[in-house]
Amino acid sequence: MRLHDWRNLSGSVLPMVVSGSPPVGRRVMLGWRTRGVFPWALLVLICPLSPLLVLFMAPGGTVQDREVTLPAVDRAVTTQPFDFKSVNEAVTIKTVFTPPAGTLLYLSTELLDVSGKVVFQHDIEGRDSGGGSLPDEAALSRLSPSERQRQWMRTPDYARPANDHSVSFRPAEAGSYQLRFQVYLPRNQEGEAIPLSDPVLVRTRVSTTPVDRGLLLLTVLLSGASSWMFLSKVYRRGRIQCLGCYESVGHAGRASRGDYRAGLLVLRARAAFSQGYQTNIQQEARQYLFGVRVTDGRGTLLYRGSAPVERSTVSLTDSTLNLHLFPQLFQLTKDCNLRFDLLPPESTSTLQFESVHIELCDQVMLAWPQEVVRLDP
Repeated sequence: MRLHDWRNLSGSVLPMVVSGSPPVGRRVMLGWRTRGVFPWALLVLICPLSPLLVLFMAPGGTVQDREVTLPAVDRAVTTQPFDFKSVNEAVTIKTVFTPPAGTLLYLSTELLDVSGKVVFQHDIEGRDSGGGSLPDEAALSRLSPSERQRQWMRTPDYARPANDHSVSFRPAEAGSYQLRFQVYLPRNQEGEAIPLSDPVLVRTRVSTTPVDRGLLLLTVLLSGASSWMFLSKVYRRGRIQCLGCYESVGHAGRASRGDYRAGLLVLRARAAFSQGYQTNIQQEARQYLFGVRVTDGRGTLLYRGSAPVERSTVSLTDSTLNLHLFPQLFQLTKDCNLRFDLLPPESTSTLQFESVHIELCDQVMLAWPQEVVRLDP
């Protein structure tokens, strides 16, 4: 077996077996009432999950199509009634019409309540759509229901888009409503008044949405981002005791020495090797193990084990291979002075060691029980 040298606080050499060395220390599964297990912070997820649940459970909206033909100028035509079921629904009314060829005119649109009172009114100017017209019923009857719904208010691709206008609002009262249309002031391209040569076809689509899905989705995204930032503060780090990048594992070990509070500790590390891009280590990295050694302030061995590689990355700018360890969790039974040492995998012995980035934190919080290494000084 191949040995690597480890030095304790007094400087004496402590051998560590790279492969086949017996582990020291034991792993335990935490309980829900263990110090450091704090699931209550997860309740913040109610913030993004609540609007998401409303978004999926909300009833679907309604779509009501109406069509009228305006035979002459200044002659109003009213559509068939349609219903608004709730004042909380968002209503969108989209109107499309096609004036006769070479004609510019105005379309007046009025929304009437059940008593015939005008709720609102607006005018839009329209011009012919370049030889295209809205599809007739014969053409629509040959389409599937979904395609029919899409094509009902569209002019042919070779024509200019149909004259359309949309308005969105929330009704003041639920009930039955109608739309009343009227065309006026037809004129030619030179602006001269002309008679209306053909009837004007007007199609309108009244759609209702029980909830504002866009606003709910924005609420989910913003509250989700806020919740993630909050949870990352609660669970990710704890109190940082050691954080830095070192040129050797020995320097990293000496830097990790310090007084740690009883409770949960986490060790994160990343080792960099030069010319790693020229090897097949990156593909096999998850099979490798780093050696981990924990000693107390007197040099007493508390734990010796291994940590698997979580992932590997290659930096093409400086031609380095980076091996990231799975975060290692420890349960310290009492306040103690500790030192953490790492040993790279034997498979990296052919590579030039560049640096190791290490992060050690105590007073760590977990969202649920996990398996940890028990340190009992």
